[in-house]
Amino acid sequence: MAKNRQTVSVCAQGMTALEEPRFLVEADGKLYLTLAVLEYDPKHPKISKEQTATIRGLHEHLEKGTQSRAVHFPSDRMTDEVIGANTVGPGPILRPRSRPKS
Repeated sequence: MAKNRQTVSVCAQGMTALEEPRFLVEADGKLYLTLAVLEYDPKHPKISKEQTATIRGLHEHLEKGTQSRAVHFPSDRMTDEVIGANTVGPGPILRPRSRPKS
């Protein structure tokens, strides 16, 4: 339901997710960096009753689930070194982003 925000395909079935915000999460002694997120906006103007119920369930899980530590991870910190240091597999080579001129 997001408009004008960068989306990415995140699985073979072609599920669409938002590229940002990104989060760095620590759980079970490991670090996890999100590359895509699903958004659940309970105040979205076109939300259905079924979506509202599902979001309510997600909120309940958030309150009862195992806690972990997480922080926002800014896009400008997403470097080749960060991608390459992951222990799942080799990451793609990132294209240099154009930076605003000072």
